[in-house]
Amino acid sequence: MKRIKIIPRPKPELLVPPPSPPPPPLPTASVVANDKASDKREEHARDIEINNLKDDISNLKKEMMDLKAQFDNFIKQSQQQQSQQQQSHQMQQQQQLKRGCICDFVEWVDALEITSEDLEKLFNSKDVCDWACSFVVDDLKKKSFEHVPICSIKGSKSDILIYISKNWTKLTDEELLVQFVNKIFKKLLRTFTDWKNENYKSIMMNDKVGSVYHTNNARILSFNENATKLKLKLFNALNNLN
Repeated sequence: MKRIKIIPRPKPELLVPPPSPPPPPLPTASVVANDKASDKREEHARDIEINNLKDDISNLKKEMMDLKAQFDNFIKQSQQQQSQQQQSHQMQQQQQLKRGCICDFVEWVDALEITSEDLEKLFNSKDVCDWACSFVVDDLKKKSFEHVPICSIKGSKSDILIYISKNWTKLTDEELLVQFVNKIFKKLLRTFTDWKNENYKSIMMNDKVGSVYHTNNARILSFNENATKLKLKLFNALNNLN
């Protein structure tokens, strides 16, 4: 038989526990002092940064105030300058009205403007030449001239004088056509075209508006073909104005 060796258990009092780990070393006085010094340096750096930010903000506020003052001063000067310009313009207009317009016939015709109100008057008129004469007379009435640019010769059949190049001269049929009729025709056509573009949908969809367009389109296109008729009517209108 095989022999079995039995090893007896050791007694509890003979068991030795493992040694405990050593406690952490306590900070020395020098380490504590270094930590406090480091904290103070960081706090001092933060204080400096905060003070610098405060200074920057204060400087920005001052710059903003300076810019606002400069802007307010600029606005004030601009308003004063604009007011002075308006006063100067008004004085020039008043002086111009006192002494009258010094424009001659060509300059007067070039300055004529046909407004939408004038166009409405044309729509309501029976004859385009009558409308043109009324347009001329109305403009002459509402303006003051040093030398009236156009007038009739009373007692003549249909002679008209125009003031041009500081001289009075009789208006020829060619001058009437070139210097007056053709220019009025272009101004009238431009205003009528603007009206057509603004009312295009109404012209296409409304029979009444469409009729107004087609009727006056034909009248306006034939305007510069009526120079002889216009001259006689203009002569009579100027006669009644004098």
